Amino acid sequence: MDEEFNPYEPIVDTSSAPPKKPDRKGLSGFDKFCAVLAFVLAVPLMLLGVIGVFFGCRANFSLPPVLGVLPAFVAWGIIRPIMVAWNAQR
Repeated sequence: MDEEFNPYEPIVDTSSAPPKKPDRKGLSGFDKFCAVLAFVLAVPLMLLGVIGVFFGCRANFSLPPVLGVLPAFVAWGIIRPIMVAWNAQR
């Protein structure tokens, strides 16, 4: 019995050689500079979010106590990729 065609499954070309792994050279100096600037931006957002969970927050925007954690999520969205990229060069 023939296999059924699944449109959601990628078509794999088995006749060619396997793809090469991409060259990972790590972060350049400019990348590291931008990562440090992003980290410096993320730290106050993280503190604002942690304090905002309990007391709310007021920067150029106001959030009630429960939604005050949103800046911490934004900060984590900045910090986590920086940590992954920084460690990828090892």
